[in-house]
Order: sequence, then structure tokens, then C-alpha cells
Amino acid sequence: MARRFGSIKPTRSGNYIGRYRIKGKDYYTPVERTRGEIEAHLRRTQRQIQNGEWEAPQPAQTTKPAPSTTFQDWATTWISQAEKTGLSPNTARSYRSIIRKHVNPRIGTMQLRDIRPDEIRQLKTEIDATNAPGTARNILLATSAILTAAVDAGLIEANPAKAVKGIYAKSARSIQPIALTSRQLNQLIDSADENMRAAFALAGWGALRYGEVAALQRKHINPAESTVTIERSVARETGGKLIIKPPKSQAGYRTITLPPHAMQIVQHHLDIYTPPGRDALVFHRPSGNNGFVSDRVLRKHLQDTCAKLGLPRLRFHDLRHTGLTLYGQAGATLADLMSRAGHADAKTVMIYQHSSLERDAELASRMG
Repeated sequence: MARRFGSIKPTRSGNYIGRYRIKGKDYYTPVERTRGEIEAHLRRTQRQIQNGEWEAPQPAQTTKPAPSTTFQDWATTWISQAEKTGLSPNTARSYRSIIRKHVNPRIGTMQLRDIRPDEIRQLKTEIDATNAPGTARNILLATSAILTAAVDAGLIEANPAKAVKGIYAKSARSIQPIALTSRQLNQLIDSADENMRAAFALAGWGALRYGEVAALQRKHINPAESTVTIERSVARETGGKLIIKPPKSQAGYRTITLPPHAMQIVQHHLDIYTPPGRDALVFHRPSGNNGFVSDRVLRKHLQDTCAKLGLPRLRFHDLRHTGLTLYGQAGATLADLMSRAGHADAKTVMIYQHSSLERDAELASRMG
């Protein structure tokens, strides 16, 4: 068995950090909540080294702020530092926005060492009162993550957020995912503009995310086998520019099979709309952001089509939810669902397994 690249160890705050050695020098991954996330970082780094794409990150200790730093100064330092060592552009942008708008006006100028559980309780009260439950939870989790990083950097002894009840509790989702029936999904695709149908078919029947759809190249589609290979994704970096990034984890690298009628839609798009060449973007837009079709363009056309058909107002991600729900109802096992969705965590796809279990119970009740 091949030896694993690098090593993983728990931090004092209960998270994990990875270490790897190159030319006699130690380097570290960002701190993450789970061992699986660190394993994904290490695999990505190993591939970059093998492909000659690796660049040495700045050691954390070279940017370590003074012990008297304020929350907002530490947040700025840590987010920039984490972005250089693997934090996704989307997550970094989200953290910056959350901290600037919601947290800095309240505790930003406080010294880290002066922030106690009482200050976090007051922050939680104000955030809960002025934001939807899902938004409030994201704000508080981002705040806690930054304080946990301060513990790992030796700036404070403990994360005061961990002493506050309800910080980590999952709130009821303000927006529930919507799953269409197979008939509704086909109706939606057929009613879309011709140059959008393949994107909806890939997201619905293939259960692809927006970023995976936007990143597809002609070489990733195999009409003869009716397969689609996912090995990269589009993400929006801090300035709004769309860029290519690898999947979040090893599980994100996968090949899925489309139903024949969905592949026919994709094949038609390749014949009519995709530029020639194996590396051509399937959904190339000359006037787009770096040539990529944006999530805003797809979402607007999706919602316009829904309005025309009298369907519920969908998010683009609801097409993926639809595809996985239909896959589960068709009898997919938990392993099948994880593979198709590109998830390494079984809990994430259990909702779709539940769909098939409910169907099983319904059928069993008819057996007499």
C-alpha cells in the first residue's frame, strides 16, 4: 500500500491541520474541522507537486500578528493567509463580506483577548434579531472559525464562542430545496431556450453543480458511452472574476452516466453551440466572465422558464436536488448516491436515500 503523503494531527481547539515536507522544509495546510478536509488538501498538494504547479505558501508564523491585535485585524490577516494555503475563493469572499458587514461594526475594534462569551452572546442576539436564521448561523459560524484560528495561532487561550449556547445549532432552513418530478423536469428542459437546455439537463438528470456545468469542456463529454467526466469547477474569486479550481475533495472527481434522452440534448448542444476543439468550453460565452457562463445568467433563465410554466421559483441547485432525488427514488444505494453526487460524507446524501426508503415503505404497505 502506498504511503500517504504528509501527516494529519488534531489542534488544541479540536480541529485538524496537515503537515508535509518538501526539500527538508515543513509546510502546513489550513486548519479544518474534519480529517477528510485535510486529506483532500494533502491530495491536492501532492498532485500540484507532481504536475510542477506547487508554490510554497507563506508560513503562518511569518504573518502572525501581535498578541494585542483586534478582531478585525486578525480576521483580515487570517482570511488572506488561509486563502494562500487553500481556502476556496468563494469561502474567502463570503468570510470577508460577513465580517465587514455584520461582525466588525459590533466587535471588530475589540482586542481578541478581551472578547468573552458575554460579547459573543450579545453579538448572537443582535445577529439573530436582524437576519434570517440561515444567514445568522453563517455569520456566527464564520466568527467562531476566526476565533478558533486565533486559538491555533496562540493568540488566545480558548474560543469564547464555544461557551455560547446555540452558536453551532442547525437552524431550520429558510429556503427548502425543491425537487421536480421527472415529467416536470423534462417539461422545463423542453421549454427552455435551445442554448440553455443542455445546462438544465446536466444539472437535473446528471445532478451537476453550477460550477461543474460551467467548467465542462468538449473532451469531458463522451456521447458514445453517454458519460460526463467531472474534474474541475468554476468559482468566483474575491474581485468577482470567474476562475477554474479543482473539486473540493477527491470524491468530486467522477464520471457519471446520463439517461439517453438527456445525452441527446447535450449532443445537440455540442453540435450547434460548442466551439470546435477538445478543450472548448461546452457553454462558452464570448461576452462572459473569462468566457464562462455565469450562475446569474443560468439562474435568471431558469426562473423565467419556471414562471412561464407556472412551476415554483427554482434555484439552479434545485435541479441538482431534483436529479439526486429521482436517482434515489430509482433505487440508488447510499454508495451510488455518494458517487454520483461527488460527496465523501454519507450524511450529505442521506436525504435522497430517505426518498427511496419512503418509496419502499409505500410499496411494502401494498403487499397486504
